[in-house]
Amino acid sequence: MKRKSIVLFLMFLLLAASSLTAFAVPYYSYEYNDYDESVAAPVGYVPSAAVTGVSLGLEQNFSGINDMYYDNNGTVYLLDSGNNRILTLDSDFKLKKAYENFKDAQGNAVAFSEAQGIAADSAGRMYVADTKANRVLIIGQDCVVEKIITRPDKALNNTGASFNAGKVILDKDGRLYVSATNINLGLFVFSPEGEFLQFWGANEVPTTAQAMLDYMRKRFMTNEQRAIFTLATPVTVTGFDFSQDGFLYTVSPYKNEGDVAVPGLIRKLNFKGQDILDPELVFGDLEWDRKQSLSKRTAFVDVAVDELGFVNLLDYNRGRVFQYTDSAQLVSVFGARGDMTGGLEAPSSLIAVGEKIYVADTKKNVIYEYSPTVYVQNVRSAVRKMNAYDLEGSLQEWRTIVSKNTNSLYAYKGMGRVYEAQGHYKEAMRYYKLAYAREDYSKSFQQYRMQWLEQYYYIVLILAAAAIALLIVATRMVARNSKAAEGQPYSRLESKYLFPVYTLFHPTDGFDQFKSRNIQSMRLSALIVFFWVAAVTVQFFCTGPAFAKYRPTDYNLWINLLQTAGLFLLFAVSNWAVCTLMDGKGRLTAIVAAAAYAMIPYIASLFVNTGLSNILAQDEYVFMGIVSAVGILWSLMLLVCGMYAIHQYSFLKTIFSLVFTVVGIFIIIFLGMLFFGLLQQTWAFVVSVYREAMLRI
Repeated sequence: MKRKSIVLFLMFLLLAASSLTAFAVPYYSYEYNDYDESVAAPVGYVPSAAVTGVSLGLEQNFSGINDMYYDNNGTVYLLDSGNNRILTLDSDFKLKKAYENFKDAQGNAVAFSEAQGIAADSAGRMYVADTKANRVLIIGQDCVVEKIITRPDKALNNTGASFNAGKVILDKDGRLYVSATNINLGLFVFSPEGEFLQFWGANEVPTTAQAMLDYMRKRFMTNEQRAIFTLATPVTVTGFDFSQDGFLYTVSPYKNEGDVAVPGLIRKLNFKGQDILDPELVFGDLEWDRKQSLSKRTAFVDVAVDELGFVNLLDYNRGRVFQYTDSAQLVSVFGARGDMTGGLEAPSSLIAVGEKIYVADTKKNVIYEYSPTVYVQNVRSAVRKMNAYDLEGSLQEWRTIVSKNTNSLYAYKGMGRVYEAQGHYKEAMRYYKLAYAREDYSKSFQQYRMQWLEQYYYIVLILAAAAIALLIVATRMVARNSKAAEGQPYSRLESKYLFPVYTLFHPTDGFDQFKSRNIQSMRLSALIVFFWVAAVTVQFFCTGPAFAKYRPTDYNLWINLLQTAGLFLLFAVSNWAVCTLMDGKGRLTAIVAAAAYAMIPYIASLFVNTGLSNILAQDEYVFMGIVSAVGILWSLMLLVCGMYAIHQYSFLKTIFSLVFTVVGIFIIIFLGMLFFGLLQQTWAFVVSVYREAMLRI
């Protein structure tokens, strides 16, 4: 009995400890799958310390930590703007020195109460973006301002814009990069001597045509729609950081895309100032416009790249940090809005020191330290081992990560890369498929296919010979059965149930017989439409992983039926209605049969491409494109011939009738939507009358 009580007590302590740990983290964690849906993930970073002026042993607490800078050599610089001072700390965030009472060369006091950016060079000189004063100060360790960089008038001679320096950073050659909050020409680049060199790395500007189109569209928008509409000028840079391999990452609060400002413009600039990231990538919260709880879109204000190349992005609106790999794979999301420990109210900047992340909050006047959990430590260890070519060690780490987070696409991709490096391409394909890494899957598939062909080349030769033989036999059979036997008016293919095959190769003569022989079959037409539905279904489920864009769980039979059988019926009805007005001779049954028979090449191309997607790689897509083109053009040719024959039109009139048929389809859909809306309103009216009547009884 006593032993049982001890066990129960220990279980209680374990539960209590786990509860305390959960409450110690004031936020939940998640990541996004390949379909931009949030899924649960282990917490990657937890608040481990709160740094204030008091905790550093200073008499005055912080008053506006607008920027932080880490020199990668063990020194952290804090820009305490409200107190007109700069603090240097070691990598453990212990105070080294406080710089105050700045003066110019003449001994006059210099203040920067609203400075926004700080950087330092290897000699310890500090560069301060004195935003309100429109200048950049270069300050020595004796607190004397050695040089003042002001507005480069020649570069801005066509504007009256002021030089609102926001952030500063130095490259390895000592060149100074300065962002200006009110100028979107790019970053100002100055030489080590302070001379203006050039504008560099400007965000993209919409084309003139796009700007004119946007202007016209705005005329018909509400105020709410205009508030989120794309601006006609590029957004400015709010933060930047160099990676150890020399790329400059820049962040802007939003990204112009279409007619909406969507989350997170992140750029990775090479030495030419060109963005090398995929322009389709979107960073930050991807569901801000889908859920009411995520109504505030991501607005990035700073970026920090750590020693492993992981990119940390600070979201001001949500008070969160998004950590990505250098290949834009989301690793972790942490932080939250609020006044609790680890909660952010006005985050201004962040830095990465070793494995830890530090975020400054100007409203709370505190710097929070976030330490990696065991989960993220496993991720970092896997990357380190992979970089050191310790493949087995890296693979073990990835397996540990997957055991903790089965939603981790990054872990599956990491395992795929390990197996690929080991030459185990089949296993690599398996994990790339789980990671939805189609391009990587395709590359491993090419290597696996080459190995398979080297081993089983004789099977390929046998199959190729069989396919050629089958094609020759089929061609001869079609040719033989297309000729009428002696004394017979029609060939075997001109029988009712083989007639669709005949029309494939003799469209004009075949569709003419619809009028003379009434040979069309509604059963065959329905069967062909069924095969269309089946082809789309097979394509959805059986497309090779290198080309698959949809999940099996996304399949909807009703949508499939609407897109195939429903569209087919709309075409038939619309063509019948149009051609009735244009004195067409074809009956509805003939229209249905002609359209169905014409669909055969297109349907066949769907089946063929589904098969090809399982034996081709992505860079061999051209073969699938050829099959698609042949199927579509062949079907269009048959459709034109069919309508030409059954309606007895001229060629030009046939084309016009098909164009009007497409217009008619849209009209039918529009009227259907109006009718459906009217039914909804009528039903709502009946229900409201019924409820009011029940209340009066």
